[in-house]
Amino acid sequence: MPTRSRIDLRRSAAKLEQKKLFLILHEPGTLGEYLAWMRRLLEHNNADLEPLAPGSAVAEVQRAITMRTTARKKNADYNEVWCAFNKAGRTDLDEAKTLADSKGIRVTICDPNVDLWFLLHFEEVSGPQREDELAHRLARHFDKDLSSLRHQENRLFEKYDSARDRALKHNGLGSNLHELIDAMRASKQAFTGLVDPPKL
Repeated sequence: MPTRSRIDLRRSAAKLEQKKLFLILHEPGTLGEYLAWMRRLLEHNNADLEPLAPGSAVAEVQRAITMRTTARKKNADYNEVWCAFNKAGRTDLDEAKTLADSKGIRVTICDPNVDLWFLLHFEEVSGPQREDELAHRLARHFDKDLSSLRHQENRLFEKYDSARDRALKHNGLGSNLHELIDAMRASKQAFTGLVDPPKL
């Protein structure tokens, strides 16, 4: 006969949600490296990462839609599908976002690129930034240039909430990447039943 503690554990486990399955199409380079790092920190192995191709953002949203449809046919439906863009080099983001919204695809945009999101981990950013200015400001917080984030991720560790608060303070200025990370973190919490969110 099960002990009381085991019965309680079974009841608790029954309340936990299944970990959501994410598909995230992302810009290659440091944005993709950052998302892979977030996936490791959250131990969220159900987040599939797929690099975006250059050129048309609309075409990439359409690819995300096709990938979701293909997964459904294989009984591996994604709960959430995201496209994480840098604004630099994408001329049709408004059209792409309209298409995404109509098909239930979530979109995050870093303006001009993910360097602004990284900078928010360290500093207030009160207005639009040029790419060269961003790179110069960000270099003060890292040992070397950010052509790659690998082996430098820990400079960002435990600063996520500060970056998120700064972005929200200015109504998502330059980046709403926190919406994707918040969704992944919420999925992790619902799956584990933990009250406190994982440190990021």
